[in-house]
Amino acid sequence: MRQWCKAASLVALLGLFAALAGCTRAEKGAGIGAGVGGVAGAIIGHQSGNAALGTAIGAGTGALAGHSVGSHMDNKELRQQNEALRMQNERLRSQQEIERLRAENERLQQELEDEEDEDEEDGEG
Repeated sequence: MRQWCKAASLVALLGLFAALAGCTRAEKGAGIGAGVGGVAGAIIGHQSGNAALGTAIGAGTGALAGHSVGSHMDNKELRQQNEALRMQNERLRSQQEIERLRAENERLQQELEDEEDEDEEDGEG
């Protein structure tokens, strides 16, 4: 009987991980927290005489805690991605400004050369 129980627990655990594969960290945290909390609640509840109530309370508490932690991790990752995109955008703006200034510099150099050529022609004539 114990061997069957271990196998069923392993299958259930693998099923949980497979179900959480496409979830956000908050959703994964809620699922894992509910599972861990449910098991812990069942153990504590069994010791106090009401395993079902302990399981429910543990699962709920674990889900809330897991969701909170996962949500924090999701938000941290999003902030890091936003900062990276902001920096990339700033680099692109700087590169565009450099190109604009180079073009302006070339235009002004050409104007200066043209004026010098005109001055030389006027001086010769």
